[in-house]
Amino acid sequence: MKLLNWNICHGGAKNLNAISEAIAKHNPDVVVLTEFRNGMSGQQLLKNLKDLGLEHHTKAEALPNDNSVVIASRWIGTDALIEVPAALQKYVTATKIGDVTIIGTFCAREDVGKNFFGFLSALQNGYRPKLTLATGDFYFGPKGSNPRNYNQLQPLWNAGWKDIWKRDNPDKTLWSYRSSAGGVSRPDHIVATEDLAPRIKRSWYSLNELDNKLSDHAPMLAEID
Repeated sequence: MKLLNWNICHGGAKNLNAISEAIAKHNPDVVVLTEFRNGMSGQQLLKNLKDLGLEHHTKAEALPNDNSVVIASRWIGTDALIEVPAALQKYVTATKIGDVTIIGTFCAREDVGKNFFGFLSALQNGYRPKLTLATGDFYFGPKGSNPRNYNQLQPLWNAGWKDIWKRDNPDKTLWSYRSSAGGVSRPDHIVATEDLAPRIKRSWYSLNELDNKLSDHAPMLAEID
């Protein structure tokens, strides 16, 4: 299974066709789009994804103009049996594809990110499917002006979640986000449970889309057995 996670920037309306074409070139089986908006542009994007074979969609409970998250897949997802807290329902959705539970998130603000980390930590320490990954824009990550910003994710590591990209690139620095003001950071992540992590063979960022300004974030991809 090939997974693509991408923050498409305010629903991606300005670059809808280019975003769809970029996704098509990566040929993913599952796509998690953050800053997705379920308005007219979002419906067109979902149609484009359906044309690519990504016809099964799971969306967070958000208003049409809200930045949120959607999971699109080639295969029908089943109930992930994960109860998302009310405060996160606008920003989190989940589905089970095969034997893998996928949680997608858009952490719009600092408080959402911290609440999401608490939610994931509680899953690890309580009931949660063993083969689970969470992906999306986590708000926090290494930051050009403050490398210690990554420490905000420590509750996840304490709970046993694994940072897949960091696992494979322990000494590498890469920025998946560039702001219009020149700031850089890496808030886009894939984290996995200890049971699933060995099945994620590799993960990487595609910087071409960021360089060509299709979004202010780069897509992140992973291959899962």
